[in-house]
Amino acid sequence: MRTLVLFLACSVAPVLLRANVDGTPVGYAGVPDGVPTDHNGATCASCHTGGPPPNAAGRITLSVTNFSPGVQQNISVQITDTQERLFAFQLTARLASDHTQSGGTFVPTPNQTQVLCTNGLPGPCGGGVEYVTNLAAAAQPLTPGTRTFTIIWNPPGGSEVGPVVFFVAAVAANGDGTPLGDHVYQISGQQVSASPCSLTGPPAFDSIGAVEDAAAFRPTIAANGLFTIKGSGFFAAGAPGYSATITDLENGDWPTELGCVSVLVNGTPTPVYYVSDLQIYAQAPNFSASEGADVQVILNPGAANEIMGPVYTASAAPVAPTLFTFSQTGAGNAAAFDATKNADLADTSVVATGVSASPGDLIELFGTGFGQTVDPLAPGQFALSLDPVVNPFSVTIGGVKIPSDDILYVGLAPDPTRQNNAPGLYVVVLVVPKLPAGDQQVTVTVANSSTQGQVTVPIQ
Repeated sequence: MRTLVLFLACSVAPVLLRANVDGTPVGYAGVPDGVPTDHNGATCASCHTGGPPPNAAGRITLSVTNFSPGVQQNISVQITDTQERLFAFQLTARLASDHTQSGGTFVPTPNQTQVLCTNGLPGPCGGGVEYVTNLAAAAQPLTPGTRTFTIIWNPPGGSEVGPVVFFVAAVAANGDGTPLGDHVYQISGQQVSASPCSLTGPPAFDSIGAVEDAAAFRPTIAANGLFTIKGSGFFAAGAPGYSATITDLENGDWPTELGCVSVLVNGTPTPVYYVSDLQIYAQAPNFSASEGADVQVILNPGAANEIMGPVYTASAAPVAPTLFTFSQTGAGNAAAFDATKNADLADTSVVATGVSASPGDLIELFGTGFGQTVDPLAPGQFALSLDPVVNPFSVTIGGVKIPSDDILYVGLAPDPTRQNNAPGLYVVVLVVPKLPAGDQQVTVTVANSSTQGQVTVPIQ
């Protein structure tokens, strides 16, 4: 749930130069007015010398089209050079209105590309800017000619995002182990825009369990809790699902339209944070009492081709706590973190790097539907600091009630950066008592309502 390398100096030993045929280090795609790691618009020409060959027009091309919000697109970079033998590139996408903001995200292309963050580590980058470079093996073969690299791009999905611009720098090198005599190419600010929403649907609900909470998949959704909608025709057919990023936020809050999809609960738009053809994740509004909640999916909202789906009436309540699990099924190891051991709290069969908690360890459990907090937040708003629940609560592990003094916090998971935690996500922070070894069931009770059964934490 928790979610530069400095450019090689031209005097670096040849063995290091040969090692960087993978388009790195990041930050040399030629982005002006970008983040600090963009080095004030520097490109590969900061080190590689020789310039482009005569008649270089068209030697590098970027194939990308206007995008449907949130719909994945394959784009390509093509480099042609009849003299050089090694080909490498670096690409990044930014908002045209702000070059410090990412213009979508990328997915590595098998055997061709990698996605890197500003620190040089592999993506995803938590909403920060991303760079795409070729893999070292993709720089081969050692022959002049044309090299085409395919890149998988997830464009922004928010309704208010403007044009996206791409910056690309590439090197066609002679392979002599030095930065001399190489050809550097650049594409600066090639722009694409969002196409009008054109989803065709029609949206339809599953006949059973169409609206459930997002952690345990129980039929009651809670006030300001996270919930899921299951059905069909919700998004572009065949397209991968799209999750909201920091670029999609509206005035710092989760958007109420994502990928040309909106959700109404009792007639009011509610925040949406994931859309796919078969499933939507959203955050519920406030419910002051147990009641029915009318849920409706709208495609192309506000447009002439708007499509309004049917209404599904779900059960709703002010409090209905549930715990997230690593399996994402609502059962098994709780989605938990051992802060003392700085590792996921899980069996190694579930998370390879997981650990078991020891008595005295400080652990964190994550859930939703825990109800009102001291500083009430509207749906879609991030908790920027600690915001505890107002209702009484208790926690048991392995049937042992945790002393109140050992429960340090129950409330919204804070996220000042708006990049990691989510609105409607709660965290329980406690000290582990002495318990029998093995997987022990954990239960959180808030205002006399308890989380689902069959959720465990490993104890040693």
